[in-house]
Amino acid sequence: MDYYVYEYLRTDNTPYYIGKGRKNRAFTKQGHTVPLPSKDRIRFIAENLSADDAKNLEIELISKYGRKDIGTGILRNMTDGGEGSPGRIATAEQKRKMKEARAKQITTEETREKMRQAHTGRVHSEKTLDKMSKSASVRWANTTDDTIRIQKIKEARAKQDMTQRIVKCPHCEKQGGHRNMARYHFDNCKFNTN
Repeated sequence: MDYYVYEYLRTDNTPYYIGKGRKNRAFTKQGHTVPLPSKDRIRFIAENLSADDAKNLEIELISKYGRKDIGTGILRNMTDGGEGSPGRIATAEQKRKMKEARAKQITTEETREKMRQAHTGRVHSEKTLDKMSKSASVRWANTTDDTIRIQKIKEARAKQDMTQRIVKCPHCEKQGGHRNMARYHFDNCKFNTN
């Protein structure tokens, strides 16, 4: 019951966009295809709605005012409303398309530096730290079998003789442990002329 329906108003107080959301949705540019108006031109039509009630009201209002893109009215909405329902599960085709779109995105070094700067010196509140701690404890609680398996591997390795023989490559004279040297030396050595 924390959803609401809102509208963005033109200077003549006619709506140009109808949306549904919760928390800070009406005041953020992210996810909107229309320009964000000043706060005094954002009006809440209904509040404290369930997700379904908000979706239905949004559809009803978009239908009432009509859409500019299809020539039925004054709104700049690009759909009839109701999309983005909470709990929606993407199809395999939708997931594939999203993956391809992400693969095409290029993050420049300048952008990476800005992101790094934004997070440098960030201090989490006690509440956030508590949530992170609880989340991590749940994750670790689910890995009990993995923890036992890893412990058994560690115990088995502790019993093994881990000493290495030092060997010397006849082609380049490099010395090292017999396990690692075989990969790049002896028959595989770049100085091997045979």
